[in-house]
Amino acid sequence: MSSLADFRISQPNLERSVQRQRVFRYLLVLRWTTLVPVLAAILAPSPATAASSALTQALLLAIVINAALTLFQKQINSLLNAYPILLGIDLLLTAFLVWTTGAEASPFYLYSLTPILGAAYFFRIRGGLITALCYTALYLAAVFMLPPQVAGEINLSLAVGQMIGFFVIALVFGYASQLLAELQHTHDELTASNAELSRRNRDLHLLQSLTLLLQSSVDPTELEEYIVRGLVEEMGYRRAVIGLLDQDRNVLSSWLVQERQTANERPLGHTELISLTEGFGPLMDALHGKRVVEISDGRPATDSSGFAGRLVMGEHYLLLPLVLRENLLGILIVDELPATARLTSAELDSLERLAAHAGVALGSVRLCINRAQQQAVLDERNRIAADLHDSISQVLYGLAYGLDACVQLLPGHPETVRQELQKLQPVVADGQAQMRKAIFDMRSDEILSDTFSARLHRHLHAICPARKLALRIELPGDFDRLDSETRRHLYRIAQEAMTNAAKHAAAHRIVVTVTTAQESVQVRVEDDGRGFDVTHVDRVQHLGIQSMTERVEQLGGVLDIRSAPDQGTLVAAKIPQSHLAALPTP
Repeated sequence: MSSLADFRISQPNLERSVQRQRVFRYLLVLRWTTLVPVLAAILAPSPATAASSALTQALLLAIVINAALTLFQKQINSLLNAYPILLGIDLLLTAFLVWTTGAEASPFYLYSLTPILGAAYFFRIRGGLITALCYTALYLAAVFMLPPQVAGEINLSLAVGQMIGFFVIALVFGYASQLLAELQHTHDELTASNAELSRRNRDLHLLQSLTLLLQSSVDPTELEEYIVRGLVEEMGYRRAVIGLLDQDRNVLSSWLVQERQTANERPLGHTELISLTEGFGPLMDALHGKRVVEISDGRPATDSSGFAGRLVMGEHYLLLPLVLRENLLGILIVDELPATARLTSAELDSLERLAAHAGVALGSVRLCINRAQQQAVLDERNRIAADLHDSISQVLYGLAYGLDACVQLLPGHPETVRQELQKLQPVVADGQAQMRKAIFDMRSDEILSDTFSARLHRHLHAICPARKLALRIELPGDFDRLDSETRRHLYRIAQEAMTNAAKHAAAHRIVVTVTTAQESVQVRVEDDGRGFDVTHVDRVQHLGIQSMTERVEQLGGVLDIRSAPDQGTLVAAKIPQSHLAALPTP
């Protein structure tokens, strides 16, 4: 985006400056060209021209003037633009040349028109007419100041015609210059309007894409990535940072950073925390006040030295709170803005609209997740209630009925009581079994071989409900002997790799394979998608890859990703057995 370059230069003003310098050079060429008739008059003198020595001296003076104009054209152009009255010096010199070389018969006539041409172009009709009027006065003065013997030979009709030519040239070229100026002004307005329309179209495209992503995404991190990537890649800013509010702990976390060039040796970690109850600075002003804050004097965003240099790297930055219905959701930072100027109202408007839509998108996704969690809790409660009613409550009712019968039979029928109690023993055992089953079902973190496969299939159907995508899962026979923590990590690694393949690789077939050996356990996720160039992927900037890497490293293993364009992707995590503990055989 040109308006966000390091140096703000108005494009129309730059074009006019270049055009003015170009015209000034053309006038210089014309001045040199008009000296040709003078040189011809010197080489072939005639009675109608002045003495050859006078012409030679005048020619030398004209050459000196032209040389000075040529050597110092930029400085003189700037001076004329600031002080147009300096053009009178050139008029005096040209009038002197005409007076000394024969007035209306002077070969310097064409040369004397160049000041009028320059004034007509640079200062339009008014400037051209004023210059023509001044030059006419000088011309008449030069004629009246001629010696009597020369004045008697003046061709008045030719002199009058030449003076009329001064005004004709001033009017024609001044009007043409004015038309060109109006045309340039119209062009500048159209260029500015086109730039504004392009900017608005770009913003609308980004907002439309964000809205479409909202309809299909259930992951706030995916929305975060799209927002910061759009700010840098589509809107042209140098660096963008986004963080979300953890309402339970009242901290900012889930940081994502997108920048053109990674210059920070200590990048901002995804899980780092900034408390909203401690610290001061523009960041807290923006969050607590829920207002946009622009800083252009290099003040750090927070008084925490550990975060200040990683959160904001430039002297000029913008803080945009993400808000939905007065509820704070997070912060969006546009960093490394031009240090020489503040943002325009149009740019601020665009960024505020983006922050507002981002707040709606993130808030809607968070609301959907909360509702889904609440519904899941409600469904699980209903299921547990139904299980307790259909099984354990019936057992307890039978026990209560049998014990009541035993009480009524005591003490006169001890043998009958003993027989009834023996009948109740299997009922108690059945109740214990059903209770253990209910407790086991409530342990949602327990992932065995059957739940491993079932959950992956359900997850794939949830993220790709409308697309047919084949999933094959191969597990070893001793999978359930791995400890529960390991099985859970293996499931999360496979889930993340499978999600990337389904969402980003446009895959049609995914194979998940878990193998166990004496030294290690390995999980492989292979797809037939479009693949990518592994060497051009920054793992720190991709949360999915970073999450898988952290899980594998936590288990002391290594993560290997192999891919190439149009050749699919293989994600393999290898974990040493020394970090795993086997469960006892059930």
